[in-house]
Amino acid sequence: MFMAAFACVTALDASPAASPKEVEIVNVPAACAGWMEKVGNVKVSFTDGRTQVLTKDGRCLQPKVSPAGAVGWIHYRGLGGRDKDMLMNEVLQVRLPSGKTSEFKPESEYGDTLFIEKWGFADGGASVVMKTRSYHGPAGISKYDIKSGKITGSMGGASDELPKWAEPYSDD
Repeated sequence: MFMAAFACVTALDASPAASPKEVEIVNVPAACAGWMEKVGNVKVSFTDGRTQVLTKDGRCLQPKVSPAGAVGWIHYRGLGGRDKDMLMNEVLQVRLPSGKTSEFKPESEYGDTLFIEKWGFADGGASVVMKTRSYHGPAGISKYDIKSGKITGSMGGASDELPKWAEPYSDD
């Protein structure tokens, strides 16, 4: 599912010549300090030396910068699972150099809730790839075109022959 995003994200405040160089998670909430993954807000460092914190709710992880200058991260909406101790990594947010933010939410053909386990940019920053799982069962790998939001490839994570774009996300 592809959705336009508007919540909890500020506009990129870079000069036209500056582009995102690095991203990191900052302002880790105390409740998240001992978690396996660093969770907090997304801070961007630009090529002109400035920095900017893009998010405000402290629910972001796995930030990345694309070769095309987009910034992306997983946003979790809450905790779930049997013991309510699992991050519900349900949405990938991508902030384009234009300032537009798009959301990508994985879909299941069976109606299961899917969680983003790992993700990355592909095709020089024109696509995103997500490795997802439900509570039980095998992983799936999907590739989305950032501009249109459409799925351009999809398969299981344990397939014998994976296309090059899916290889970094294999379960093998």
